Amino acid sequence: MDTQSHVVDLNGLTEDLRRGVEYASRAGLLRGAAVLDAISAAEKTIKNDQRPDLHAVTLALNEVAQVIAPITVADLRFRRDPTSLDNQKRAKILQLSLTIFSLAVMVLIGLFMNGLRIEQGSIAELNEINRVQPELKLTALRKMAEKDEPTSQRSPLFDEYHQKIEELRQINNGMLLTFKRACDAAHDSLFPFGNYFIKAHDTKNAGEQGCQQSSAAGTEEPSIPMKSDPSTPPNINAFEITSDLRPSGDTAATDASANSQYISGASQMTSFSSATDAQLSSAEVPNLCDQDQDGGMQLPKEAAGFPKWMKTVLADTLSDFCFQLKVLSPDGRGTLLNVSMAQLQAIPEIKDKIALRTTWFLPFFYGLLGAAIFMIRDVASIRTPAMEGFPILMRVSLGGVAGIVIGWFTVAPSNLETVSSISVPFALAFVTGYGIDVLFTMLDRVNRALGAHPKAVGA
Repeated sequence: MDTQSHVVDLNGLTEDLRRGVEYASRAGLLRGAAVLDAISAAEKTIKNDQRPDLHAVTLALNEVAQVIAPITVADLRFRRDPTSLDNQKRAKILQLSLTIFSLAVMVLIGLFMNGLRIEQGSIAELNEINRVQPELKLTALRKMAEKDEPTSQRSPLFDEYHQKIEELRQINNGMLLTFKRACDAAHDSLFPFGNYFIKAHDTKNAGEQGCQQSSAAGTEEPSIPMKSDPSTPPNINAFEITSDLRPSGDTAATDASANSQYISGASQMTSFSSATDAQLSSAEVPNLCDQDQDGGMQLPKEAAGFPKWMKTVLADTLSDFCFQLKVLSPDGRGTLLNVSMAQLQAIPEIKDKIALRTTWFLPFFYGLLGAAIFMIRDVASIRTPAMEGFPILMRVSLGGVAGIVIGWFTVAPSNLETVSSISVPFALAFVTGYGIDVLFTMLDRVNRALGAHPKAVGA
């Protein structure tokens, strides 16, 4: 029948009605009496008349379209019927692919969360060490031993002295472990397994090497860096050598090495970097921690021209160093004076990595996971249109982007040391990835509100 002279293509409407009724019958949706009556009326007009009744066909099509929602007549026309055999086979493949993808994203989230836990734990431990202030405890204990003479008699002061020594030794052991963890957290790759794909010479920078040397105290052979070129000024601080002193059977050799390091560091601290100062041999150097003629701490030759008050300050500082080296940790494993500041230097780098994880990567992965789970349920349902691979990929990608975007609307947590303080943005990223339409509906409303022009006065 020729329908070109008519405004409405009744043949097209009839075909759409047939597709809708067929899908609704397979899905078990034809349960309402009004829908069945409308279909029966349209069926009678199609059989009895040469030209179907437009009113009956349109009414029946509208009733069926409401029943089969969210699937539309357009989906059925363009072969997105989820009950068809081809789409069922494709849906199984997509379900398997999305399941594997979701598991892979969950593994990535677990690895990133584990790295985040390590970094947050490192910051908490470093802050705790900074709060304990081991340098002040060391100075107080040294002054007690020097002035109060707690070991001269068995008194409450004797017990207090030994308790403080044990406390400092425990702090020292904790600092060794904390320093190693902080170094690992600061120099570990941001991406999982990243260290296996980066060349060693690219990651072993000077900071990391120094980190590894200091953290290896007491576990390796003696490794004290010495300048081979006497004309090169030393760059080792006098009070940063205890972590490089290793336990050995020859105490004299350890003292000689410490003496050389001590004089080299003192030369740099006092800006005496001439060739004559750098070429001082260990034979010309006074033994470390010896006393002078007045019974005080023996200072290096470079300090001969210092003012009296500066000599006093330097002697007090060296007293702490020698008290730690000779009394608290005679094996050379002391780290109270020279590692704590190096530990704190790792905090900014660790915080930068935490910020990247919590602001970009983890919200992106949580958004991906939410979108992938939504698509798994969507593909498995016969009440939603069948989708091709590219639209699914686009939807999942938008879920990841939505996870990042929703983080811009949340308040950044002030405490980065615990996972609980940043779990809410991750949960919002997951929910937004799952229900991405809500976010884009909100953005569309904002866009319309910003684009609306107020009416002119008097119009």
